[in-house]
Amino acid sequence: MAIQQYDNHNKVSNGFHLSKVQTLLVVIAWAGLSPLPGIFMSTLYRDAAAAWRITLTFLSVVIYLQPPAGAAERAASPAMNKLFQAFVGDWVVWETFQRNEFFPKGGERKGMARIRVGTGGTSLIEDYHSDGSAGKLDFLLVIWWNAPVGTYQVFTCSSGSDNAGQLRGSAHWERATLVNEYVEKLNGKEQKFQDRFSDLTAATFTLVAGIERNGKTFLPLITTTYRRKVNSTDLVH
Repeated sequence: MAIQQYDNHNKVSNGFHLSKVQTLLVVIAWAGLSPLPGIFMSTLYRDAAAAWRITLTFLSVVIYLQPPAGAAERAASPAMNKLFQAFVGDWVVWETFQRNEFFPKGGERKGMARIRVGTGGTSLIEDYHSDGSAGKLDFLLVIWWNAPVGTYQVFTCSSGSDNAGQLRGSAHWERATLVNEYVEKLNGKEQKFQDRFSDLTAATFTLVAGIERNGKTFLPLITTTYRRKVNSTDLVH
């Protein structure tokens, strides 16, 4: 599962290990730089080898204190970690447009999407590119957790002239489905739309974009299937 892959990447061994402070004390003692006054001080500059050891120790400490690669993810809120576990990765995408009043001829697009952790673990960013009979699409999506409100906020930007960049409502979980609800004007009237991310597995998930009818019926408009990209040769066919 995607959650297992994410956890395996970030977990820490339960075996014997030293804390950073303990490790630094060991390194300092090895180099003859004990913080205790007077101890080892007579050996600091005994010969060139000692000076070389001091230089190596300094560089080791600087490198050792750098945050680990997964630090941002581990420091993120539980709400954001849930998104990271479900969506982070490179994906091959297929879009299918339903035949209806909005798309009389239907349509399709294929492409790639990269979803990653952003801004130190406080946002999820999707960079999306597709093309086909429905036209070319370049799309950016950003989701973050609004703690005071208790919901996700959504921002989108696309290559279409009608969306150079705008807030796109809010999102929440309905069991295992992430639902983004937003309002857009259609024929001069405000209409409620939804993007529903469902069927989440380690290898795939589905996005259904649709419109609400009379506040009760959800009419699917576009269905996008995401399949995890396994390697560099895994391209859209």
